[in-house]
Amino acid sequence: MLYINQYPRSGGVFLSHLSSFVLDTQTKVIRDPNRYSDDINQISVFRDPYSVIPSIIYRNIDKDFTESMVNGAVSFHLSTYFEFLESASKNINLLYIADFDSVMKNPVDFLHKVADRYSILKVDTENAVNKTKDLMINNGLASEKGGHIPRAMENSRTMIEEIVSHNTEIKIAHERFKNLMEAVNSLPR
Repeated sequence: MLYINQYPRSGGVFLSHLSSFVLDTQTKVIRDPNRYSDDINQISVFRDPYSVIPSIIYRNIDKDFTESMVNGAVSFHLSTYFEFLESASKNINLLYIADFDSVMKNPVDFLHKVADRYSILKVDTENAVNKTKDLMINNGLASEKGGHIPRAMENSRTMIEEIVSHNTEIKIAHERFKNLMEAVNSLPR
C-alpha cells in the first residue's frame, strides 16, 4: 500500500489514479500530517503556497467574494498548511517528499522513483497520463472549480491569486516551503 498524504489541492487524487496505471500496488489518499511519523510507505507532494492556497480558496469560496473574505480564508487554510510543513520537516527521512511543479512535469517518472524507494513493482506506463485524465473525466473528477486535473485558470481564480500574493502570512509560508524543498533536495535519493 502506498499512502499519498499531503495538503489538499496538491495533486494527490491525480497521483492516486495515475498510480493505478503505473504501479503494482494500491494507493490511499489521506490528509493527516500526524501520520508522517508512521512507518508506512508514504509520499507527500508540496505545492507552493502561492498556488495551492488560491486553489483551495477558489474551490470553496462564494462567487461574489470580497478581498476581506479571501484574506480570512488565507489565514484559515495556512494554519493547516503550516502543520503539514512542520510535520514533514520533522519526519523528512520517513516519507518521500517532492515539489508539485517538478512532479507534474513528469508524474510517471516521479512514481517510478517512489517505486524504487519502496520496492514497488512498476507496470506498463504507455499513455498512463492520458488514460488517467480520461478516467478522471469519466468519473466526474474534472469540473470548473473542483477539478483534479490541470485546466485553464478562470478570471476569479486569477483575482484570488492576486489578493493572496499580497498577504503577509503567505510570504512566511513560501519561505518555509522553500526551506523544506532545499532540505529535501539535499537528501540522497
